[in-house]
This record gives sequence, C-alpha cells and structure tokens, in this order.
Amino acid sequence: MGGVVHLWLLTVYFAAVLALVAGMVGGSYFLGQRHMARSTRQPFESGMLPVGDAKLRFPIQFYLVAMLFV
Repeated sequence: MGGVVHLWLLTVYFAAVLALVAGMVGGSYFLGQRHMARSTRQPFESGMLPVGDAKLRFPIQFYLVAMLFV
C-alpha cells in the first residue's frame, strides 16, 4: 500500500512540475514581444558597424598549416 501512495505522490509532483513549466512558457509567449526592429537584426561588432563581407576565401595551404597546430 505504501508503494502505491509514493507512486501517486510522484505522479502528482511531475504533473505539478509540467504545469508550472507549461505556465511559464505559455506566459512568456503570450506576454512577450513579437516584433523585431530592423536594428535588432543588424550585426554589431565592438561598437562599430560592419564593413565589407565576412565570407573570405582562404587558400588550401592555410588549412594545412592550421591542422599542424591542431
């Protein structure tokens, strides 16, 4: 009989935890902001706006030297 009571208490505990988590996630979804300003999506590094493209091509020799250090 004692095992059934402990199992029931464990079930109630997990149900309460799930309800609390669902309430917190749901509350943040309904109460949170849904818009993103244009400036939010813009990259910002060290107090300066980025200049140029971040996609640089490196020669294959660079990777061979880098593997020596790894």
